[in-house]
Formats: sequence, structure tokens, C-alpha cells
Amino acid sequence: MRRHKMGIRILKGGMMTTVQDLGRYGYQSQGFSVAGVMYVRSFKIANLLLDNPENEAVLEITLIGPTLEFTSATIIAITGGDFQPTINGEPAPMYTALYMNKGDVLKFGSARTGSRGYIAFSSYLDIPVVMGSRCTNLKSGLGGFKGRKLEADDYIGFRIKRRYLPFFLSRKLDMDEFDQRLFFTDLQLDMENLISLMKLNMPLSLILWICMIIRT
Repeated sequence: MRRHKMGIRILKGGMMTTVQDLGRYGYQSQGFSVAGVMYVRSFKIANLLLDNPENEAVLEITLIGPTLEFTSATIIAITGGDFQPTINGEPAPMYTALYMNKGDVLKFGSARTGSRGYIAFSSYLDIPVVMGSRCTNLKSGLGGFKGRKLEADDYIGFRIKRRYLPFFLSRKLDMDEFDQRLFFTDLQLDMENLISLMKLNMPLSLILWICMIIRT
């Protein structure tokens, strides 16, 4: 088996885990949609907690989260909906900087609140820039990791070694006062999409499927 020095190995891909950033602009006239993250606030907060560039690529998880193994040390932040994350079987806090050691396993369950979550990495995901973005466009099979969602045995490397952040212990937000407000804002966006589609008298199964891929 090939051994990787810096990065994450995907043990389970979850329902739909993709690499995303703010999207791919300037190509809509050529038939390429913007794509990008569904919940911009949660995405930006994840990168802000790590002092990452504002548009640094993250993993976006949907409904059922992945299981990741770290092949090198790094720092991460988890935001968005509550997917009951654990590190080596122990509950992991959200909206805070978390130090991950080599060999650590980060596991997510099903969404308890919200429908999407975000994982930012201080070492930056080694994903090529395609047409100005690292985001995944599932419809076009473009960008991200091979233009598709993540699957078991995939591997994503890191671009840099970045294992230290100043004021590490203070890099956290109070979920009771902060996250719940953002969660209901995100939920409202999903509900607005849902209500609009229901007015078209579509089958419920088709409506739910469209809501999942609406950004593509």
C-alpha cells in the first residue's frame, strides 16, 4: 500500500463529501455553473478560525459525514451543522481549532442539526486550481478531487506544513450564542428552496434530490 506523508486518507466517504470553495466565476456563459459551498458563513468561519485565506478550499459534508485518517499532524476547524464528530472515538468540539496528530481518526455521523458541515485545514488541501477555483462541480465532473465526491481509499495531500497557530486556545466560538443563529439562517435558505420547488407540484423525492445538488 502506498504511504503518504502529509494529508488525509478517506476511510468512508459519507453521503456526499466534496471539496469546495466560494465557487468558479466567469464561465457561466460557457455553460459552467458557479458551484461552491452552500453555506458561505460557515465556510468563512471555518477558515477564519485557522487564519486561512478567505477562499481556501474545505471539505463540505452533506447529511451523513465521512471518516478521515490523518497521515500527518495539522490543525482543523469544524463548522456548520452538527454531525456528531468524534476524534479517536471521543466527542470533538465544533467552532474551535483542533490539533490532529498523525494517525488520528476523525469520524462524523448523520446530521443532528442542519444538512451540511465544513472541515477546514491549516495545512491547505492539495487540490489543483481549475478555471480559478478548487471547488467541485459534480454536474460537469470538474474541479475538486477528480470532479466527484470522495470515496473510501481516496487520499488528499496537504500543500504545506502548518502545525502552529498563535493564540491557539482562544480560537473558538460559543455555539450556544453563535452557531444556533447561523444554523437557523442556513435552514431558512433550504426551506426557501424547498417551498419554491413544492409550488411546482414536483414529486417529493425529486424535490429532495434537487435541493441536494442545487449548487451544481
